[in-house]
Amino acid sequence: MKNTTHIASRWELFLDEQMIAARDGLELRLQQPIPREIAVEMDKPWEDIGSGVYNTVLKDGDEYRLYYRASWFSKDTENVGDRSENQFTCIAVSPDGIHWTKPELGIIEIEGSTANNAIFAGVNAHNFTPFIDKKPGCPASERYKGTAGHNFNGLSAYVSSDGIHWTVTDYSPILTDGAFDSQNLAFYDTVAGKYRCYSRYFHKFEPQRHVYDGVRAIQHADSEDFVHWSEQIPNAYSPEYPWEHFYTNATTPCPGAEHYLISFPMRFNEERKKVPSHEHGGISDGVLLSSRDGTHFSRLYPEAFIRPAIGDDNWTQRCYITAAGILETSPTEFSIYVGEHYMHSNACIRRYTLRRHGFAALHGNYTGGTMTTEPFTFTGSELMLNYATSAIGSVKVEILRESGEVWESEELYGNSVEERIGFGEGRCPGMLEGETIQLRFTLRDADLFGYHFA
Repeated sequence: MKNTTHIASRWELFLDEQMIAARDGLELRLQQPIPREIAVEMDKPWEDIGSGVYNTVLKDGDEYRLYYRASWFSKDTENVGDRSENQFTCIAVSPDGIHWTKPELGIIEIEGSTANNAIFAGVNAHNFTPFIDKKPGCPASERYKGTAGHNFNGLSAYVSSDGIHWTVTDYSPILTDGAFDSQNLAFYDTVAGKYRCYSRYFHKFEPQRHVYDGVRAIQHADSEDFVHWSEQIPNAYSPEYPWEHFYTNATTPCPGAEHYLISFPMRFNEERKKVPSHEHGGISDGVLLSSRDGTHFSRLYPEAFIRPAIGDDNWTQRCYITAAGILETSPTEFSIYVGEHYMHSNACIRRYTLRRHGFAALHGNYTGGTMTTEPFTFTGSELMLNYATSAIGSVKVEILRESGEVWESEELYGNSVEERIGFGEGRCPGMLEGETIQLRFTLRDADLFGYHFA
């Protein structure tokens, strides 16, 4: 066997075809998250038209946090829209990622009162995006970091010890090459061992006129210290599809499978207008991208990950902006948060759920089929599967050894995000650790979402 990959004990998901050598009778199928309850309504006076977007979710200790933009454009008579000083970064908190409240923090004065949940105010609150720095040895005073910026002014860097009280750094701006009037975000990539910052640019650029034209797109830069950054690198996509407007990016490491960077761009179709009475044109949905190296993103599933719902307020411009971050709201559930009804009086942030690591599946229909992996080595003693079958469906696994010997599992049926697979008495997968093997899956009326060794 050649081209052996060492997968260690990491989860292998079906976000790309990197580990698939052969597939017969099975298809790769994108999963759709399920819309749940409204997490946060834009119901405060300072949460006017234009609120509830460029959101971020994270967990700090036992507390879940949701950072979002609140805009009160009508109160700013000097600056219009994005350049308004009447923009605020607000925060909602939750014990479980489901039930959210807006704390009165007493930090920012709005209309003569600090009885609000704002932590940041001004033009840069337009797209302020925080993260918890996971770099080893990060000073406690900079445990939180964040970015914010507008258009050609560049991205400023902010630091905080608690995620509530923020200070702009003296090395701002950190990046100037881009069109930053979108949600731009950064995080520390624990797998790559460096900071990454994903931002907006336009696919066509005329540097002599400093004019951006063409398609909204995503780029990134890397840094060892959050101060000095590489040149911007445009995201590359494989397989190739026609360029589409990716208005935001929401790139984040996948919980429990951090070697995958998951991205949830808002895809913008500026040519369509579904609701004639709405002031602005354009409609949007959400798509799913993934990357193993931070530059090359799989577009294996070009279809919509999140489709607009019934109702005119779902079919106007810039709806369905997915928040940066994925929350683990139960051992079997991921939650993502999506801004809905943008520029409407009922704007809100809704929670969506999907099974843990269930972004996409290897699917077998009633007649079934097989898939064989590329050769690999692993670390661990047991093979674990994330799978689901019907009442008559089944999953079987074979370990193909270099010697030609085949280990066959029992027939599996059920629904589990992590189930141990047996191969009979005296056959423990750990006995093959360090040996190059392949797996062959047989699925009938079943979905396989991922596998790993533990």
